[in-house]
Amino acid sequence: MKTLSWNCRGCGNASTMRHLHDLISVNNPDIVFLSETKASITIINSLIHQFNYPNHFIIPPVHLARVLGGKPYEYNDGEPAYDIINTQGFIDLGYKGYPYTWSNKKSASDNIQKRVDITQVNSEWLLLFPEVVLSHKIAIGSGHCPLLFNSQPPPHSSPVPFKFQSMWINHQDYKSVVNNSWNTSSLNQTQLCFLLKTIWLLQKKL
Repeated sequence: MKTLSWNCRGCGNASTMRHLHDLISVNNPDIVFLSETKASITIINSLIHQFNYPNHFIIPPVHLARVLGGKPYEYNDGEPAYDIINTQGFIDLGYKGYPYTWSNKKSASDNIQKRVDITQVNSEWLLLFPEVVLSHKIAIGSGHCPLLFNSQPPPHSSPVPFKFQSMWINHQDYKSVVNNSWNTSSLNQTQLCFLLKTIWLLQKKL
């Protein structure tokens, strides 16, 4: 299951919506969670229809949050949340990608960046989905990075290097295996393709 979560900081920005469209098109998430949309129910319903997510739940905005700029994030600001995390034994999943999820989008010495968007699970859940991956995607429009949560990523399929073992030479079937693999071929192959296939067949049999 893949979940895309993004504090998009408003759905009225054209670049934000283009980025959201690209994120959904490329990653095809099963669930999309948007926070701080700053949009009316009509606009949200339009987005739901546009992205084809018929099963949805909308929480209407209660009030507008106001933030004073220039103040660095302090640990004490989130201390109640950390108390809950520690009490419940939640586990930080970690991440792939850029180390920070939020920026105040200011330049030079005024720029502040923090990892404030974090995914927590309990140990029971982690035992069910041990291969889970959380990726930080590029932030466009919003000061927050979109988070892509994949509980069942495809298996890593990097090639295993072939190593020749000298003891194989002493095996009684060594010469016959080498000869049979070297002489195995199919029609209409270039010399290079034939050589690569021959080496592959030899590797499989050894």
